[in-house]
Amino acid sequence: MAASAAPSSFSESKLVVALATIAALSVVFFWCGPLLSRLTKLPIITIYLAGGLLCQLFISPGVHKPLHDYLQPMHNAALGCITLAAGGELVLEQLRANARAIGCITFSLSVWSLLLVFPLTLSSLMRWELLGTGSLELKVVMAMCAAVVAIARSPSSAIAVVAEARADGPFTQTVLGVTMMTDVVVIVLFTACIELGDMVLAQGSAAQPMLTLTIGFLSRAMLRIGLSLACGFWLALVGMLMLQLPQACGCQEAALLLVGGAAFFLEPALRLLLRTTVDGPLYESVRVEPMLSCIVAGFLLCNQLGQRQKFSALLHSVMRPALCFFFVTTGSSMQLSVLRHTWPMTLGLCGSRTAALWCGSFFGSVCGGASRESRTLGWLAYVTQAGVSLGLTDEIVAKFPGWGHRLQAPLVSAIVLNQLLGPPALKYALRAAREDGCSDGLASDEMKSLAQSADGSSRLGSPSVEGSPRLARRAGVDGRGGDGGCAAGGRP
Repeated sequence: MAASAAPSSFSESKLVVALATIAALSVVFFWCGPLLSRLTKLPIITIYLAGGLLCQLFISPGVHKPLHDYLQPMHNAALGCITLAAGGELVLEQLRANARAIGCITFSLSVWSLLLVFPLTLSSLMRWELLGTGSLELKVVMAMCAAVVAIARSPSSAIAVVAEARADGPFTQTVLGVTMMTDVVVIVLFTACIELGDMVLAQGSAAQPMLTLTIGFLSRAMLRIGLSLACGFWLALVGMLMLQLPQACGCQEAALLLVGGAAFFLEPALRLLLRTTVDGPLYESVRVEPMLSCIVAGFLLCNQLGQRQKFSALLHSVMRPALCFFFVTTGSSMQLSVLRHTWPMTLGLCGSRTAALWCGSFFGSVCGGASRESRTLGWLAYVTQAGVSLGLTDEIVAKFPGWGHRLQAPLVSAIVLNQLLGPPALKYALRAAREDGCSDGLASDEMKSLAQSADGSSRLGSPSVEGSPRLARRAGVDGRGGDGGCAAGGRP
């Protein structure tokens, strides 16, 4: 009895040490991040990611998985807050003003990712069998999942970099709009992709009529999207009540974290309620996309329910700690060792995705009548991948446990590279477009726009006080505690 209890006690002690280590490093990088960002000229979220990678040096490999299983609810709560903020960034007036450019670029980026990433991945799987042997249908589903994940961006990274650079202007507005809309599109496409892959790989699906398969696929996909939208409405109502709580003692901040985390428990709770009331096939179709629900909730709170000021003020005190914790834990969960085994496919995914970004941003900007900066610099602004992409790879493993982990390794490797390179690329694009806070002439333009807002005569698409970038700045990701410099300085 004592002998069997000893290993458990040893594992628990190592887990406690690992938790203390990641907590201590999170606090250190939270306070030192702005200074390191100014010294290295790197975005602050890249510093947080580096801090997470540094954690791996002090964490035993044996407790890596139990540590992140233990941290997963808090990680989901931070991701939920970030996604709620991303939904709030979808300003209805600005979407209407830039609807053509945002729609064309979003559509073009999605199409070019499918056109370039899917065939390259499929040919690699068929020719070199990088992920092992398998049927043609299996490799088609793998390539399809990889292509859809390649479409995903990182709203949290975009918000953090834009706020840190104090950027504003047509190019910045377009980048934020495309990033947020792509987040919605990729979740919808992923939902459809999972249902289609399940249908292709299902036993006996070839014997069923195509019309039956198509109707079943569309009905399951629409049910999943409809349930996600309905849960988003419910989260918006809960958020409305949350904003009525007293502001003292951190009540609203704790409630926001609970709302963000609750989004990831909606599906288990809904399935538990429906277990005894619906039949088997319908029960298995009950799926909720938590990130889509959070985006819908944030959009409704800030647009339809008119809570933008209260919500952004709440985000001001929550967002930067949430970003620090999310990216530190994301960095600590990235397994860089998989690069040694998956680097050929990883480089292929990154290369084809980069080509798709250039083609998609260029042709989308031309068709949408976007600015010259969008045509030449736009592809640099869409490299980042983080929470949404990693969440999609986890869903692939959960949905297809037999082969999902094999595909997850190269996908995570590609996401690691994109996330390390993406924030500096976006920061460079903002500076090259002369829309960051240190560009010549921006201060005067900003003063003019603020004066117009004060007079109540600001036009659509101009940077207003309640505009998209202002929400991110008030959300506390502007690197407070600095000296007001450009890299991660004080508030604008």
